[in-house]
Amino acid sequence: MLIKNCKIIKLDHIELGSVLIEDGKIQELNPANYECNEVIDANGLFLSPGFIDIHIHGAGGYDTMDGTVDAIDSISKTIVKHGTTSFLPTTMTVSIEQINKSMHAIKELKEKGTSGAQVLGAHLEGPFVSPSAIGAQNPKYLLAPSIETFNEMTAECEDVVVSITLAPELNGSLNLIKHLSKKILIAH
Repeated sequence: MLIKNCKIIKLDHIELGSVLIEDGKIQELNPANYECNEVIDANGLFLSPGFIDIHIHGAGGYDTMDGTVDAIDSISKTIVKHGTTSFLPTTMTVSIEQINKSMHAIKELKEKGTSGAQVLGAHLEGPFVSPSAIGAQNPKYLLAPSIETFNEMTAECEDVVVSITLAPELNGSLNLIKHLSKKILIAH
């Protein structure tokens, strides 16, 4: 496939050109010679890689904490329409049971696929948040960081966790950070 007459976003400038795509991958920018059956005229519109949303609670009237495959799949269908091609459904500071329920839905979609944007994993926001920086999280569900609590929240789904919001100044954080650092997680 060739996409012609598109504004290509590069590191230091934007140029009008064309992009040759084969087997779902960019093969060449502004090819001089090409053979393809499918040519799309972008009519001067922008062409960019798909966006990756690493912190999204919901979209289209659905929320990650609805805890269902249908809700998270509906989020995926909504955000792909706006250029997001992959994402990390993000939990909130709620009960451990609610978090685990959402984690199971996220895991299923990561493994089986979605109807829209791809689920890359999960971002856990809480319950290990500082009371002084709680934002929109529910203080009723704040917990001290611990490996045990993390394991309970992510039971049967630990491999889906990509990133976590974690207050390093809280008691228990250092042990959990050491544990999570062995699993190549990102924290903020």
